[in-house]
Amino acid sequence: MSWGIAETASDFEKLRAESADYLGGLNSCGLIDYETYDKAFDFYMDLLQKMYDLGKKEESEKYKWISCSERLPDKEGDYLVTDDAGGMKTIDVDTLLYDDSGESFWCYSENPVAWRELPVPFGEE
Repeated sequence: MSWGIAETASDFEKLRAESADYLGGLNSCGLIDYETYDKAFDFYMDLLQKMYDLGKKEESEKYKWISCSERLPDKEGDYLVTDDAGGMKTIDVDTLLYDDSGESFWCYSENPVAWRELPVPFGEE
């Protein structure tokens, strides 16, 4: 861990600081020259930012509400469903069943209008 990073820093900030310390150490020990350090630093920090942004995008896309008229679940599993009365319910879709129009999946006696995947349960890190 970087000696100069606050304990309250985000995981992303800590990773950036550790990466900078590592590259700085390589330069200080003479394993890479300053020009290489400078290019590697810029490249690595840009790459970290892109990976972080992509991860945030994928996470937000994974758990967004999807209208049943847009598309239906493509695999069996547990889903969070909003019905036409505004209620929410977790359902277990063992077998995907579609009505005659093929535009909605059967959810007991509910009338689903949107669905999303369940978030990952809380757990100790």
